[in-house]
Amino acid sequence: MTEPEGGAGATVPPPPPSAAPAAPAPQTEPESPDAAAPAVPPAAGDATPAASATQQGSTAGTLGSGGTVTLSVSSGGPPLRTAPAQAVSQVSTQAGKRSKRPLLIVAVALGLVCVAAVVLAVIPRGSGSAATSPVEGQLTQVGDDQPPPPDETQPTSPPSTAPPTTQALPPAQVVNHITTTDNVVFITIDDGWHVPPEARAQLMSGTLPITTFLLDQVLQKDPELWKGLDQAAGSVENHSISHPAFAKLSLEQQQEQICKTSEDIAARIGHFPTMFRPPYGSTNANTAVAAGNCGIKYIVMWGASVNGGKVTFASGDALRRGDIVLLHYRPELAGDLAAVLAAAEYAGLKPARLTDYLT
Repeated sequence: MTEPEGGAGATVPPPPPSAAPAAPAPQTEPESPDAAAPAVPPAAGDATPAASATQQGSTAGTLGSGGTVTLSVSSGGPPLRTAPAQAVSQVSTQAGKRSKRPLLIVAVALGLVCVAAVVLAVIPRGSGSAATSPVEGQLTQVGDDQPPPPDETQPTSPPSTAPPTTQALPPAQVVNHITTTDNVVFITIDDGWHVPPEARAQLMSGTLPITTFLLDQVLQKDPELWKGLDQAAGSVENHSISHPAFAKLSLEQQQEQICKTSEDIAARIGHFPTMFRPPYGSTNANTAVAAGNCGIKYIVMWGASVNGGKVTFASGDALRRGDIVLLHYRPELAGDLAAVLAAAEYAGLKPARLTDYLT
């Protein structure tokens, strides 16, 4: 039961000194010390007595007519106090604003710190200079726009991985015939796969001067044999590693075939070749350059050949002064040597060493 407005005629005696104080008004966000609503003085004519100890209980607020809030005890005692609803609302709003203001300030401060960090990270050091990489930043002093001086103990650029280039030498000269007034003919023998016993004995005797164009593959099998033939019969020269057709090879491939063979002849036999015979007589525009780059002076071709005891001439029907004759180390080599010696005797010529005329 609530008391009507106007406190006149109230019969409730004043509470004793030991009575509990009136319940405080509800608070919003009690965790903030500034949120406690101040006491609102009663309006003129409102009842001011508080409930006695026997009347205390839970309180509830009701919105009365005229925009006032009435707080009353659940036991039905008289209202504790009334206050205009507008005043309560203003107090709660002000308390909420005061409690949220520190959080807003902290959020704004954090935002400013983040923005400053992003700006410092994006803006390059130095006025008007481009941003440097992390490595450059570590090498460059703070505030210095110039890169550090190069370390003279280290290369300023990475080493090249390209293969070393061979110094260009004069191209080799192609020789088909020796121009001479001497009545000589030149016997050349290619490959080296077969050295029959009769031919070996004849060559080792030192009575027949020849020039051998040897394959590197053959040299590796019996270097002592070819060293002995070089000393007894005549010079051992270059015929490539594996007998390919040079017309089908690139410059680099030809140089590999020629240079490697010359190096092995020098190491195994003791002299560096100055002559090269292309297998099959096959050449292209790169052959003279490749041979020259490998230290070869002459590419030696031929004007007559002997196979199976038969002599074939490039022109005419007899050997001429200065002719170069082609033979091969084959099982029939002894018969081929006899055939060329007979043809030379018929033409009034005698064998000579090619190295004595091509120096």
